[in-house]
Amino acid sequence: MKKSTLLVASIILSSITAFSISAKTEIPKEEMIKLNAIAEVELPANPTTGNLWIVRQLPTEVALVAMDYEQSPDCKKGMVGCGGKSVLHLKGVSKGTGELVLQYAHPTGELPAEKHVIKVMVE
Repeated sequence: MKKSTLLVASIILSSITAFSISAKTEIPKEEMIKLNAIAEVELPANPTTGNLWIVRQLPTEVALVAMDYEQSPDCKKGMVGCGGKSVLHLKGVSKGTGELVLQYAHPTGELPAEKHVIKVMVE
C-alpha cells in the first residue's frame, strides 16, 4: 500500500512540475508595436517538459513572422532541464488593438483551461 501511495505522489509531483514555467521571464500584459515594425514578445518556457507556447488567437493587426527559443544563460554546459524563453516576432501590419491569446501546453495532450491574453496595440 505504501509503495502505491508513493508512486501516485511521484506521478502527481511530476505532472505539476511538467506544467510549470520559469518565473524569470514574466508574461507581458500588453505589447506596443509600430506599424511595419517587428517586436519581440518574450515568454517563459522550458521545452524539456514537452510543453510549448500555442498561439490560439492572433489579432488581425499583426503577423507572426517567427518564433524562437532561447536557453537561459544560467544553463551551463552539461546541465539538463534548463528553462529559457520563447520569443514571438510580431510585425505590425495595420493600426489598431487586438488580443493575442496563448496557451502553454503539451501539443499532443488536452489543452488546459488557462489562457494568457496579451493586449497588442499597433500604432
